[in-house]
Amino acid sequence: MNNSAAEISFRIAVFSKPGCPKCRTLHKRIDKLLQKPEWQGFTKVSFDLGDIGGLVEFCKTECINPQRLPALAVQAYDPQLQEYRYIPHRLTEAEILTDSYQLYSFIGLQTDYRAGGTITPAMIENVLSRAQEQLMHQQESAG
Repeated sequence: MNNSAAEISFRIAVFSKPGCPKCRTLHKRIDKLLQKPEWQGFTKVSFDLGDIGGLVEFCKTECINPQRLPALAVQAYDPQLQEYRYIPHRLTEAEILTDSYQLYSFIGLQTDYRAGGTITPAMIENVLSRAQEQLMHQQESAG
C-alpha cells in the first residue's frame, strides 16, 4: 500500500496545564497551522494535566519533563491496531542534546525555559514535516 503523507492520519497531542499562558499560545499556533493546506492530514488533541485523563496520557509518553510544559508529541493512526501511536524519532543522542526542545523518544517538542521558553510555528512545522517524512520512509521500507 503506497499512501502519501497527506492520506495518513496524524494527531498532535498537546500537553498543557491549567491557566498557563504559554500553553494557550501553543494551542493557538497549532490551530493556525492546521488551517494551512499542507497540514490537513493532522488534527489536534489536548491533554490537560489538571485532569486524570490528561495525566494518564502524559505518563504514557514516558519522555516529557513535567517542568517543561507545554509540550507536544505527534501520533500516527495505526490501521492494524486501530489506534493512534506515538512516532519514535530517528534523531541521534547528539542531535537531541543540541536541540533542547526535542523529546527524547518520540517526534515532538517540550518547552525549554533556559532557551527562551517559546515553541515557534517554525519549530512546530519542522516536527510535523519530520513525522510525515518518517512515516513515508517506513512505508517505503515495508513495501
